[in-house]
Amino acid sequence: MRRPALCVTVGLGAGLLGGCGGSIPAVPGPFPAATPATAKAFAAISTAGGTITFPAAAGYGGAFEYSANNAAGIVSVALVTTTSEIAELTSQSIPGTPLAAFEFTLSQSVTFQDWQGLLTTITIPRGIATAGRTFDEYGYDLTANTADGFNPGTVNGQTISFTVSSGSVTLQNHRYLLVLTAFN
Repeated sequence: MRRPALCVTVGLGAGLLGGCGGSIPAVPGPFPAATPATAKAFAAISTAGGTITFPAAAGYGGAFEYSANNAAGIVSVALVTTTSEIAELTSQSIPGTPLAAFEFTLSQSVTFQDWQGLLTTITIPRGIATAGRTFDEYGYDLTANTADGFNPGTVNGQTISFTVSSGSVTLQNHRYLLVLTAFN
């Protein structure tokens, strides 16, 4: 059974995730299998900007910092964090070892003035060793059935941070998925 990778998924066709190459250090030992878990929550997008926190599942969590935007009225966001298989990705080739996935669905399209990147930070369980390993997030627009690139992470203890971009970005009222993957 293929576990989902933590994929920063934003199908905008605008290259929301910038790819970066690099070598993958060899570290012995497999990643511990996560117990399949799913957590769901709802949040609202503020026109002033803010932070949306994804619900924690099996020790995985994440935060998305977003800028001021053109949200009309209340824009709700359905959030899901899971370590279970994502059916739509079974045919996708996800590099590395998928660890967890973060899904979000907007109730309407929103244009953000400055793109902060999805997810801005991800926390991982204490049982996942980070020394000598690399972590990437891969993005997918499940509504459009497109892969939207990847973003390499920077590890600090059990928190992985991802670079932010500049410029405006419009997210449609689509179902997006971000998959966190790890490399030995």
